[in-house]
Amino acid sequence: MSKTDVKQVILINCGGFLLKRGYIKPRFSDTSEHIGLTTIDYALQQNGFSNVHIFPKNAGAVINFAENRRDIANTLRKMAANEPGTIFGLSTTSGDYPLFIELSKLVRQEFPRAQIIAGGTHFVREKINGVRDPIEVALEENLADAVVAGHADPFVELVTQHHGQREKVDAPGFYLWDPSAKKVHGHSYGKFPQLEEVPYIFNPGYSRVSTMWDDICHNRCGFCTIPKGRSPLFSAETVVRTFQGLMPKVVIPAVLSLHDSNPFEPKRFDYYRTIFEHLPQFNYLPRKEAFIDPSLLVDADYQNKLIDFFNTHSFWSFFIGREVVSEHSSRLIGSNYRGKAKDQSQLDSEREALKQFIAALKRLAPPRRLVLSYILTPFETADSASAVADEIEMFQKLIDDKLNILFYPFPLMPYPGTKLRRKLLDKIADPEDYAKLDMVLNPWKKEIGRSHTFFDYAELFMNSQEQKYLLRNLRFGIDEILVRGRSISDILIG
Repeated sequence: MSKTDVKQVILINCGGFLLKRGYIKPRFSDTSEHIGLTTIDYALQQNGFSNVHIFPKNAGAVINFAENRRDIANTLRKMAANEPGTIFGLSTTSGDYPLFIELSKLVRQEFPRAQIIAGGTHFVREKINGVRDPIEVALEENLADAVVAGHADPFVELVTQHHGQREKVDAPGFYLWDPSAKKVHGHSYGKFPQLEEVPYIFNPGYSRVSTMWDDICHNRCGFCTIPKGRSPLFSAETVVRTFQGLMPKVVIPAVLSLHDSNPFEPKRFDYYRTIFEHLPQFNYLPRKEAFIDPSLLVDADYQNKLIDFFNTHSFWSFFIGREVVSEHSSRLIGSNYRGKAKDQSQLDSEREALKQFIAALKRLAPPRRLVLSYILTPFETADSASAVADEIEMFQKLIDDKLNILFYPFPLMPYPGTKLRRKLLDKIADPEDYAKLDMVLNPWKKEIGRSHTFFDYAELFMNSQEQKYLLRNLRFGIDEILVRGRSISDILIG
């Protein structure tokens, strides 16, 4: 292959599509994946490769794949004018893996001479006897020509140093399939590209700037694969310089959406304070939103410190992973605080701290928004599920014109690379059926019983657009399935 073999790179965000008609997609993962693809774009541009397309172009613009397959193919054809020199980079989470499969098949059909390189958080190496991990499945089933695990540096190296010659890439995190030996070649995980600026997504019409400065969490929850990490992805100086340069581009004031996983841990608080204190020009981003670990709110003094910070720098929206309300569920799924499962005392303290946090937010102006997420497991009892419903009802009563609270119950999925997956492997119907990790299908064994049926039912109320119906539907499912033992068909017919 010659140095001119790579003509263009097309980066596809699998989270920007839908397969199921009427499904209400949570608006979190697709933007994070889009930030990841923007990072690759930045790195390629910095290394002199400029013919890069990201599809869909805008984060938050979700396309129904089933209804628009022909239009999607036509759009990609226009991008891939030089098919033999095209590399498609398909990025996916485990939740969007069914879309990865469909998009890979589409690319194979429409562009048989192009390369497909798969990446995203779904692709991890696992050593579980008798079970192929996601990398093995994607390569052996010809869904990809290579897989990048971890960060994107190997992909950048493939394009800018090896001109598309996959066999020459020996970077950590780059995996190939050996058909003769029927095994995967590759090692470790890819490094984060060295960048001179912080990637961000800015769509003027959407009035939002989305970015990620760091991706570290020291809780090491059993259901999560976010790394512990040791240092931020970017220095505070780099962040400040980047966003000072953004200011002239923002004509209409926009929301700054920070996608860092756990940004306000005490040891890292000074990092964020330094950034915001050195950016008085942030008045062009008058509202900011971020994730908060509820365990950080238990210390009253530290909560007050956070409230002052949020008030000073105009944070208006917060996503808090409450996750579980009982010690039983905490130990089952590994809802951890600094590596250890939260006991009931910790969980109760977090609930009380959330009440205080809500009261404090109501004293601020203008009105704020709070999003609380919960995890529903396939092992719920009437008591455990009712405890979640009771807490949601309690917090619902605190909604007023000064604070809106939204609730998102998510189904527990045994994602690749998690401790949870290893712990509950014997409860998974087919550990290699990664298409069932989409928060719509049920990956757990039916032998679990009533709670398995309740898990099936969860889709019916979790995807309701109307928050006002969520609690009613949740309690209905508890009563009909976990208490009375009715089936989904009985409920639908009735």
